[in-house]
Amino acid sequence: MESNSSLTEFRQFLHEELAIPKADLAMVIEKRQQSNDPLAMLLWQYGFISLEQLQRIFDWFDSQAALGVKHLLERAEGKKAKICPLVAAFR
Repeated sequence: MESNSSLTEFRQFLHEELAIPKADLAMVIEKRQQSNDPLAMLLWQYGFISLEQLQRIFDWFDSQAALGVKHLLERAEGKKAKICPLVAAFR
């Protein structure tokens, strides 16, 4: 997870969609050796989630990545639309 907002969304997904108790999640977060340790894998290793739930987490990651790419493309298109008239003016 990269930002606090994406971590918050991920925690919300775990709690609301997968019914992982906040106490279990807090314990795993506390036990992480490094901040970039994969939370999903730790939840599975500690037995807090099943393989099916782990797959749902990976699916959620994929959907979030797709949304991020879509957002970046939309921003790029917007910038392209603003820049093109300027480029044309200098030709």
